[in-house]
Amino acid sequence: MPETNMTLPDAWEKQVLPEIDHIAESTLKEYRSSLGLWKTLTGNPTCDQINRETVRHFRDKLISTPYRRGGQKKVGQRTPSTVNRVMRDIHVTISPLWPADRSNPSGLNLIPYFKWPRNLQHQKQLPFVFTAADLDRLYLNCNAARQPSKFARWCPMNEPRLWRLALVLALNCGARTWDLFDFKISKIRLNEPEPYQFGSISFHAQKTGKLHRFPLNECAAKHLKAYLADPITWHGQTDRLFPGFYKGQTFYKTWKRICTAAESSGTFESMRKTCVTRHNSVVWNAGFWLSGHVQTGVFGHYDNPSDRIFEAVYGLEQPAEFVRGAAALGV
Repeated sequence: MPETNMTLPDAWEKQVLPEIDHIAESTLKEYRSSLGLWKTLTGNPTCDQINRETVRHFRDKLISTPYRRGGQKKVGQRTPSTVNRVMRDIHVTISPLWPADRSNPSGLNLIPYFKWPRNLQHQKQLPFVFTAADLDRLYLNCNAARQPSKFARWCPMNEPRLWRLALVLALNCGARTWDLFDFKISKIRLNEPEPYQFGSISFHAQKTGKLHRFPLNECAAKHLKAYLADPITWHGQTDRLFPGFYKGQTFYKTWKRICTAAESSGTFESMRKTCVTRHNSVVWNAGFWLSGHVQTGVFGHYDNPSDRIFEAVYGLEQPAEFVRGAAALGV
């Protein structure tokens, strides 16, 4: 029998998490971050004390409590979309602790059921995407990745050709940012039989654990061939396509230098939105498939999108500087 006087974070860690078959590390980190906010802003009540008012009070605190992002000095307020995301995380952690019913047969009955508060309403904005001119300037200004000081330590993130390769793959593959920077050389196949005209690349998505395989177009294949003829190794990372690329301050500062030099704005994560948007403009829904957001439910089992994917990938118009860069590689 579960303990009745556990707090929500304890109940999640001891009673719920061990029963979950698979959860991505990034998702688990996000849930624990939201539970940390719960502890800080609610006083961490025991499960039997949690009710709708407790959750509403937590939501109000999320809205009103200033916070700092990472090591930044600037204090800000959480946006409605951020508040809604944290509330979704808390909903995921609380719902297995409600009493068992038809939709929750393994409920632990540690928290009395209550109606979940509604999401905050907010005006949704269109996703930011890079224009063709933005992509040209970013590609041309990858030299800004080099350290501004000659006394600074070099790392692969200072290598312009890796950033140019990353831009080309991000536009043409649709992988999440940290899936892309974790690509393995051993998963790249440049000599594939038809219908793969220029090869393919495969990987397991960190968020979902699903296996993805993308066809490569000519521009991406040329950049890969040129790089693989003289790859960079870093601290024994012989199989990583982008050795030394990790999420953190160094990555974002380097990307910011490139954007500043290119007179552009936007996060590297916006490359995925750009990829989806541009592929959808060639063949509708192809971009969603490339990004892993395929049609769910029974209909998804009846549709084979392969021909449409090849049409979109091979038909996508490449930015002019991507094409010039590929031609200059001489492969």
